[in-house]
Amino acid sequence: PCEDGVIRHCRMQRGHGGVVIGSGMSGGVRNVRVHDCTFEDTDIGLRFKTARGRGGIVEDIEIRDITMTDIRGDAIRFNMRYMKEDVAPAQVSEQTPQFRNFKLSNITCNRAQTAVSMRGLPEMPIENVTLENIDITADQGVLIEDGKDITFSGGQVTAKQAPVLQSSNVRNLRLDNFTQRLQQE
Repeated sequence: PCEDGVIRHCRMQRGHGGVVIGSGMSGGVRNVRVHDCTFEDTDIGLRFKTARGRGGIVEDIEIRDITMTDIRGDAIRFNMRYMKEDVAPAQVSEQTPQFRNFKLSNITCNRAQTAVSMRGLPEMPIENVTLENIDITADQGVLIEDGKDITFSGGQVTAKQAPVLQSSNVRNLRLDNFTQRLQQE
C-alpha cells in the first residue's frame, strides 16, 4: 500500500489533474497530506478514481490550502465508477473499492465546469467526507450520488446552472453555514 505521503508547495499547470489518486490502487492509499498548492488550467483539480473489481481502500486523506483557476472539468471529483457507468448494486467482496475519511479545507477555485462531483457505489458509498471553507465558482454546482456522512462546513459554491446542489442515495448530508448561490449573468 501507499502510505504517509506529503505533497506541498507545488504549482500544477495544464495537466490531466492537479492531484490524482487512482485508478489503480488495489493495495490501498492511506495517510496522504496535500497542502499549499496551486492548480492552473488542469483538466481536473482534485481527482480520486477507482472502479469495481479493483479493490483497495483510499482513506485518511487531508487536503488544505489549495488555489485553482480555469479548471476544464471538475474542481473536485470522487469517482468510484471510473470507466464504468453501471450503477446497479453489486455483491461486496475484496474487489470492492472503498473511499473514506477525507478532509478538504480552504479550497478556492475560480472557474471550473463543475464544482464538486461525488459518485460512489450503491453497495459501497463514499463515506465520511468533509469539505470545509470551500469557495468554488463553476458552471455546474455539486452532484453527490451514493454517499454517506458528507459534510459541507463554511464556504460557498456559486454555479451558473440550477440546481446548485443535487444528491441521490446520500445518507447524512450536512450543510453547516454553507451557501449555495446561482450566479447572476
